[in-house]
Amino acid sequence: MTQYRIESEAGIVMGIYEGADEAEALDAYARDAGYADYAEVRATVGGAVTVHEVTADDEARDRGRLENLRRAVAESGDDWEREATARTALALALRESGDEAGATEQVEAVRAIAAEHGEEVSP
Repeated sequence: MTQYRIESEAGIVMGIYEGADEAEALDAYARDAGYADYAEVRATVGGAVTVHEVTADDEARDRGRLENLRRAVAESGDDWEREATARTALALALRESGDEAGATEQVEAVRAIAAEHGEEVSP
């Protein structure tokens, strides 16, 4: 199976999906969203997405980016605003890489940090 990154028209990464080809990856994306297949998404929601095959170069670049963001979180020290900003960037990168659980973990950490300092984080 090949991995494909699916992006919205706005360039938002909707996730990484596997398939023998782009059509199978699009159907997996649709099922993840609660639809029978991608044809139902198109008929119901409309819009368009872009599909990119994930290559070894993409994976290496993403790993490097995630390492840099994790380092930024670790180096934020006692600066809670810097840590929250770094964790937010890490959450977005994790979501783009398909790691929804990791992204959610970072978002919850940002909410906890903000709450400790009397701030509120919008969803």
